[in-house]
Amino acid sequence: MCDSLCYSYAVQRDGHHLSASTPVVLAADKAVVHAARFLPVRDSRKQKIRGLWRHGEKYYAQLRMEAGGGQTKPKRIPLSAVNLDQARAELERVRTANRDGKLPPIGRAPAFAAFATQYLASPIHALKRESTQASERVILEYWKAHLGGIRLDKIRDVMIKGYREKRLGQGVTARTVNKECVAFYQVLKLANDRGLIASFPRVRQLKQKAPPKRPLLAPEDVEQLLRLCVHSVTKNAELLKFYLRFLALTGAREKEALRVRWEDVDFERRFVTIGANADTKNARARSVNFSGELEPLLHEMNGDRPPDSSFLFPSPQRGERAIHAKSLQESFKLVRVAAGLS
Repeated sequence: MCDSLCYSYAVQRDGHHLSASTPVVLAADKAVVHAARFLPVRDSRKQKIRGLWRHGEKYYAQLRMEAGGGQTKPKRIPLSAVNLDQARAELERVRTANRDGKLPPIGRAPAFAAFATQYLASPIHALKRESTQASERVILEYWKAHLGGIRLDKIRDVMIKGYREKRLGQGVTARTVNKECVAFYQVLKLANDRGLIASFPRVRQLKQKAPPKRPLLAPEDVEQLLRLCVHSVTKNAELLKFYLRFLALTGAREKEALRVRWEDVDFERRFVTIGANADTKNARARSVNFSGELEPLLHEMNGDRPPDSSFLFPSPQRGERAIHAKSLQESFKLVRVAAGLS
């Protein structure tokens, strides 16, 4: 067709080829080529279908969307439809999603690296435990290095899988990689909550090995440990002895027990609260009723309580600050080895 037009109308070829959908207007002495443009779509009665446009062979939905500050702006959204019936059906789905606030807002989504920094400055991150905050800061640096300046709405599941493969290749365990993906999803969830992205990809967690079962201590093992809580084995003998007895009688986790304050012990109603500040593993407090052994233990501890500490297990290096012991693992290890326990 191009050759015929050039021959018939004496138009010199410039090397460009016309597609079948490119409109051509014939003039007296040349062919005028118009680029493809957006045209309204019409139904079988030649009536315009509101909100449906076409650019070449592709359909578009045109909607008014929130643009911030109470303003709205028109936006064309490409559709996957290949015929008019599909386009009309998809147009209605897009309109419904827009009314429900499920479409991404007008404007470019920020890059992951930039928004990860916003997440670390958000109240959601700040309300987490210090150890969790520190862990997330390290993990998100790994993700920033992997994703670079990729925008939030351009992140695909293949990128997440690529990150996992890279970390596994570095010798990181599947359990750790799964934890790193959880921190990554926290960033995307906040972006979704703020309306910056309509959705985000998720991939199935990696299978991880079950942790080995540790043998439970028999009552005689506990007694053996307590007998060896002496200064010749560890300088923190008295504190460790109270600590081991408290763990055995309350079922508290190691770090949960270290954070218990005297204000969490209710001698009148006879119970102790574990995780009063929601600083437990599941962020929930729980109460343990006094037993025949727990109550006298707490009275004994209260009698030996340092006047300058509000914690049941104050740090031996606390100085003038009221802080709890960070860990008694080293002292416990010395006693355990002395007792000949695994």
